[in-house]
Amino acid sequence: WASVQYPSGSSGSGVTGIATAPLTLTSPTTVPGMPLGIDAAADPEDGSRILLSWAPSGDNSGFEVERSTGTAFTRIATVAANPAYAEAPTPLLPFTYRIRAFNLLGYSAHSETVTARARVVVRFDTLPAQSDLRVIGRGTRLTVAAVPPRTFSPALAGCGSVPTFIHLVRISESEIAGVQANCTHQCCTTNYRANSASPPDGTLSCPCHGSQFRLDGSIINGPAAEPEPTFPTVIFPDRVEVLAPGTSAGDLARS
Repeated sequence: WASVQYPSGSSGSGVTGIATAPLTLTSPTTVPGMPLGIDAAADPEDGSRILLSWAPSGDNSGFEVERSTGTAFTRIATVAANPAYAEAPTPLLPFTYRIRAFNLLGYSAHSETVTARARVVVRFDTLPAQSDLRVIGRGTRLTVAAVPPRTFSPALAGCGSVPTFIHLVRISESEIAGVQANCTHQCCTTNYRANSASPPDGTLSCPCHGSQFRLDGSIINGPAAEPEPTFPTVIFPDRVEVLAPGTSAGDLARS
């Protein structure tokens, strides 16, 4: 039996008191079905966040979200019956997710997997005037400390714990170039040098040994023998979002 206390005058008779009614509790009769339709997308307001969604399975009490960066999965969250989860993992790296439902009788089979990458988000109003990416020819250099440079080029395997640096340069109203700033020769950090006559033709110059690169990553002169990796970008009115090399700008978060 369940007891419900009515406030004065709300019981229908004008009498304050306790009303009782039978309460039926039901238990699941089987373990829940496997979650279906798992998907991952970039948060439309902040691409540094990955949004997971899936179709609810019947007779579940909740879901466990698991993530992997290799072969082993680790549970990262338990959510209630609402089939959705969001997180902001290390940007540019691939993370693989899977879901399973649970109830009092046990767990479902794991869902299919989906792999996604979060983006690096740069908001224009956080940049100094000389680096304002809303102005053609101006650029800024990002530091992505948690991502090693070798992630994007075998030529950078010897960089050790040096952070990944990325140059962003406004090429036109509709394009911002993204190119790795760690020189593929010996990992020194290149400098962007704008061409005042034609800003999009600026170059990246290594202060250590003189290598130069174009904004498309190609080599102008050595000793570097490998081009620089380039990073697709997506431009919004208030920000630019940087994607991992090889990731389609039209594919949101999924790799």
